[in-house]
Amino acid sequence: MRRRGGFGLGKEPERAKMFVRHRERPDCLWGKTRMIRAFLFDLDGTLVETEELKALSYASAAAELRPDLNEGEVTEAFKDFVGLSRQEVAVGLMRRFGPEGAAQGRMAEFGVDRPWQAYVQIRLRIYETLVAYPDLVLAHSHSHNIALLCDVRRKGRLTALATQSHSEQARSACASHGGAPAYQRAHGRTPGGLIHPFE
Repeated sequence: MRRRGGFGLGKEPERAKMFVRHRERPDCLWGKTRMIRAFLFDLDGTLVETEELKALSYASAAAELRPDLNEGEVTEAFKDFVGLSRQEVAVGLMRRFGPEGAAQGRMAEFGVDRPWQAYVQIRLRIYETLVAYPDLVLAHSHSHNIALLCDVRRKGRLTALATQSHSEQARSACASHGGAPAYQRAHGRTPGGLIHPFE
C-alpha cells in the first residue's frame, strides 16, 4: 500500500517548517541584520491534527447511519484514506462498513444525488461541531508549534497561515487556539475548492 504522510503513521509531531526567500535587498524578508521577519504556518498537521478530528467525524457520521457500527473501527479505517478527496474517503468507508442504504435514504434531506454526498454532509455537520469546541481542538494541537506562533507574534514578526481546510472550518480551529487575530494573512479553501484569503 502506498504510504502517506500524516495521521496514522506513528510519526512524531514535526516542528513547524519555515520557508524563506533571500534576496540581496535591504527591504526583503531578511533585513540587514539577517533576522527572520515573517513566518508561514500550515494549519493541518502543524498547528492542529485536523486529520484526527476528521476521522472522528467520519466515524460518528457512519454510526449515525448505522448505529450498530463500532466507531473505533471506522476511525482506524480512516487511516487508509488519509490524503484522498472527500468522495474517495466517503465511498471507501461506505464500501467497507455498509451505510450506503441509510445514506441513500437521506439524499433528499441534503438535496444531493449520491449516497456518499449525504454521508459527507452528515460528516461536515459533525466536524463543524467538533472544531467549535476549543478544548477538543487544543487536545489535538501541537503545543510547541502553537508556542512558536505566539512567540513570534509577541516579537512583532509577520505571520501567515496556509491550509487546505475550508475557510470556515479553519477559522474555527484558529479561534480555538487563540490564533484568529494572530495572522496578517490567511488562505484556505472555498466549498468549490478555490484557495482564497479569509479574515
